[in-house]
Amino acid sequence: MSAPLRSACQALILVLGILLLLPTVARAGFINFDNCLDQQIVNSKPLQLQWIPLWVDAKFNRSTYTLNTTIYGNVSGQQFVGTYPSPTDPQWNDPSQSFGKIVSIGSSGNYTTLLADFKVLTYDAYNAKAAQFCPSVINGTCPLGPYFNANDTNPYTLPAFSIQHDFGGTYSFSSLQGTIRVISGDTGAPSLACVNTNITPDLGPTISGLLTWLPAVILILKGISTLSAAIWSPWGSADIFRWSSNYGRDPDQLRLVTPGFGDCLQYIQFVTLTGALSLQYPGFYQPVVSQTSWSLLLFNESYVTGGNGTQSLVDGIYTFNGTYGMTALSQLIGMTSVVDIWACMAIWLLVVAGIVVLLCQLGFFGRWVYRTVTNTTEEDLRQKNLPFTLGNLIRLLFNYFILPIVSLSLFQLVISAYSPASVVACAVVLLVILIVAAGWVLRIIFTTKPRTYLFDDMPTVLLYGPLYNTYSDSAAPFALVPVLITFMRAVALGAVQPSGIGQIIVLAICEVILILTLNGFRPFQNQTSMNSYHTFFAIIRLITVLLSIAFVPSLSVSDAPKGWIAYTILILHACVLIFGFFVNSLQTLVEVIARSFGVGGDSQTGAVRGSILNWRMLKNRKTPPARGDRGSMTSNAAILQDTDGRSAYAGGRSRSISTSSQQLLNQMTGGGGAPSVNRLSGFENFSSGGELVSSPSADTDNGQGGFTFLPSPNGEESLQGVKPGLVERKDTEQSYYRPPRPRRLTSDLFATPGGKTRPSDNGDYPYKDSPDPTAHNRVSSYEGGGFPFTPGRDSPAPAYFRDARTDSAENLPRPDYSVREMDQYYRGAALSDQPTRKLKTGPADPEGPAASAQGWFQKLVFGAKGKQKEPTKGFEVVRSTRVP
Repeated sequence: MSAPLRSACQALILVLGILLLLPTVARAGFINFDNCLDQQIVNSKPLQLQWIPLWVDAKFNRSTYTLNTTIYGNVSGQQFVGTYPSPTDPQWNDPSQSFGKIVSIGSSGNYTTLLADFKVLTYDAYNAKAAQFCPSVINGTCPLGPYFNANDTNPYTLPAFSIQHDFGGTYSFSSLQGTIRVISGDTGAPSLACVNTNITPDLGPTISGLLTWLPAVILILKGISTLSAAIWSPWGSADIFRWSSNYGRDPDQLRLVTPGFGDCLQYIQFVTLTGALSLQYPGFYQPVVSQTSWSLLLFNESYVTGGNGTQSLVDGIYTFNGTYGMTALSQLIGMTSVVDIWACMAIWLLVVAGIVVLLCQLGFFGRWVYRTVTNTTEEDLRQKNLPFTLGNLIRLLFNYFILPIVSLSLFQLVISAYSPASVVACAVVLLVILIVAAGWVLRIIFTTKPRTYLFDDMPTVLLYGPLYNTYSDSAAPFALVPVLITFMRAVALGAVQPSGIGQIIVLAICEVILILTLNGFRPFQNQTSMNSYHTFFAIIRLITVLLSIAFVPSLSVSDAPKGWIAYTILILHACVLIFGFFVNSLQTLVEVIARSFGVGGDSQTGAVRGSILNWRMLKNRKTPPARGDRGSMTSNAAILQDTDGRSAYAGGRSRSISTSSQQLLNQMTGGGGAPSVNRLSGFENFSSGGELVSSPSADTDNGQGGFTFLPSPNGEESLQGVKPGLVERKDTEQSYYRPPRPRRLTSDLFATPGGKTRPSDNGDYPYKDSPDPTAHNRVSSYEGGGFPFTPGRDSPAPAYFRDARTDSAENLPRPDYSVREMDQYYRGAALSDQPTRKLKTGPADPEGPAASAQGWFQKLVFGAKGKQKEPTKGFEVVRSTRVP
């Protein structure tokens, strides 16, 4: 065969294949049906008299609510035993001959009867009364014999009978399951005809618009809420490079921006594509889910065939027919042929990608113009144009449209025998580009070390971040899982179109794997609740897929159960869209707006962490303190202690940077007022051992106005409820916690023997402002039974603090000099205060397990000897505990 002839044959085969896929003009207004006549009658030999249905036409008038159903067919068989006449026999034209004909009155004297029953699910919409069959006959009269010369492909050349009824409503968003039967008037009343049909009235403009725009509005609202949270939340940023890449990945910021725009779009795509499985759906299901075909970038366009499209809505009834589920979807969308599906998606994908690239370049051009006009230089000189542009394309391909791209490309390979070679080649190229790009990006994510580079380097986050920027630091490689599972879903939806049950199996496996991996790896941070969100979405998808088993044709499930299951699936999808995305978007917007008005603010951290729209947050709201507001850092108020009265010793956290700043800023209020109730440090009332001590009185003899409380007349002060006075401070004094003490001459101090070791009884102490021994109320609490500076004792005086204590001196424990005030502030109680700790005397052994106090976990990690000292350290100071 020559090359031109071979090319012509190939072109002819291609045209014939396309024509076979095209719905015929005569069939456009007809619906599917089943011949429900008993199989014993259908397969009887010789053939029993019966009506063979060939076409069913339905017309529904939305203004009058009238449904007209016409069944076209032919008569065949015989009602009693005899020789079947030839087609040219004159008896076929003889009205007196009834052999092989349907007559008005049978041998029993009864009329041939027409019965009709229409149901919506399990409810009767119309149950027609028995009526004569012959008055309803069209294109013929009774007795009605076979039409031997009629064309079966042209229903208008065949005899028919019809039934009409006013249903009193539109019955939108539902299907009418009609059963029409014809019963003979002969003895035994054998059945002559039985037709089951599923009639789906027009959804109407209101319901169609709602099904089209409600998911679109939810998607748009989700995008607006995500954008608002990324920019205007307390943890957001106006920098487009930061908010578009979730740079920094603050947990509360991720909580507000997830689930995101891509999650909502992918779920809508899943709902639409699962309505295109090769299953036998109820009549209303596919018209409903086809309203969201815009999510797949599929519109009423025929770029390959160039036809005028397919009218799936004829005479108020949805009519579609096809071998595959994708074929029915293309007809409901309005495409001329199934070969137009991939081309429509690809062309609109290129349009969207081109718009994204154009907007990116316009944005960078605007930045360049602004910097040129204002003569400013960008601080961050890292390259962002290419990473930002390519990152948006990665987001477009992998986060938004990976499911329709892969599924429709694979389906294009399934119908490659009927498609132009150029379309098939382009589908293969797009599929290869997507697979290679996915492999390259995932390789970068897996091989990049350290992982922090993936999150901290701005160009890297802009380029590859859309795949992992919502995960925790250690879960970046989890980006492989959703890409792989989405690819498997696409294989089931596109490549496995010839087998509906196979599609269900693969989709169910995908959802099970996703649920296990999500709860096994938990890639999202706990604050975002995205692990729970995606698990919930996957469970709903799994349930809907398993429920779709009822639509498998081989199971022959009746229309009523299938209808209830279809409604259940749609309700589950609606719940996800409303509660999983719509309500979440509203909550995000309300929280962002509320926070912008100051709700949830915090004077220390700037904003309260966590959601402010939950019951737990309301329960945790504290009653405003009754002791006044905190002052600023420059005021004389004691601001470093929390207003709830918690001391640093009890675990309160000071706002100052160091412990010493607490003492430096602990000043009295001016004008002779009382000192601040909120003490700067919780250690004024404690000795170095952690016990409460009383303060000495102000020393008025030395002329120094110390920052001390005046004692009570009885020499003791209560720790709480005391109203100390304020001693006037000289202007020449510095603002010290305790002003420097004037020193005396050394010769005067040690003029008497023994002066180097103990003071004399005349009060010549080393410092003028030392306390009077007789005024101290804790003389008996020290070793030796007296004040440290009394004769017979050469040990220094213990540290004391200013406030008084009402405890008796005899019951107070001895001071613990092994505990520092710094330890009380940062660590809490001393280890020696713990009753369960095994105490040891002498120097502590840093190598021994008893001194480590690290628990069994550190022993397990570092070994039996405990944590070893670093070899670079010269020495290590270890304090021992006091002797019990």
